[in-house]
Amino acid sequence: MGGGTGAARLAPGLAGEYSIVVGPAETAAGVGNDPDVTVLSTPHLLMVVEGACYAAARPALDPGQRIVGAAVTLRHLAPTPVGERVTGRATLVEVDGARLVFEVTVEDEHERVGEARMESYAIDLARFRRRLDRKDARPAAEQAR
Repeated sequence: MGGGTGAARLAPGLAGEYSIVVGPAETAAGVGNDPDVTVLSTPHLLMVVEGACYAAARPALDPGQRIVGAAVTLRHLAPTPVGERVTGRATLVEVDGARLVFEVTVEDEHERVGEARMESYAIDLARFRRRLDRKDARPAAEQAR
């Protein structure tokens, strides 16, 4: 991360939130599950979790820094129907160098619908893109391995 100030500001206690309104595309049916399961999908619950973590970290990141997810423990506790707002609230609970650990709760308009512990890493976006470019430059046969 270099000698920037972002790493110093990434400290336990940072908090943020992220919300979506559940539409047909965000349901289990919308992601290819059973067509009769028209409630918030678990992949979209995870999207809310990641959005809340990014919202918590973003003000403390240096320009050119981002966070990327590495591991998650997620519990989907209750269904949320189409039309309801779902809000994730993340709190940064642990910082170990570039490794960040967040605890997240997700609620709809009635109850808690999810809980997560998300491990992310603060990265330098330019370095990340250079690494990705090297992968993109490999012949397709190598990429398939």
